[in-house]
Amino acid sequence: MATVFSDYVASNEKEIDDNQLVISKMASGDQNAQVYESADALIESIYENIKAFEKEAIMAGREYSRHRMNQCIAVSIYGVSLKTDLKAMILFGGMLYVVLMLRRISKKFPRKA
Repeated sequence: MATVFSDYVASNEKEIDDNQLVISKMASGDQNAQVYESADALIESIYENIKAFEKEAIMAGREYSRHRMNQCIAVSIYGVSLKTDLKAMILFGGMLYVVLMLRRISKKFPRKA
């Protein structure tokens, strides 16, 4: 029975030593914890910047769409107006006058036989 108790004590001491080793490794890893915390803070700031860019991109897309729609509507609103009709009639009248004058001038020349 003494040997069983001695083996049990040795087993407990081995577990304690193993746990101490794990604790010391974790304690030495605390130096990396500061690095991890600063990395987490940096990642958070990058995430916030990306969210801000996302909002700006959405707003720019909406503004571009609104601008394009305004151009389409402006083009579709324009139609024939009185000024456009008058300009076309004056241009047509001027061209008709030039053609009739050229015809009149050409009748004055003698015809070749």
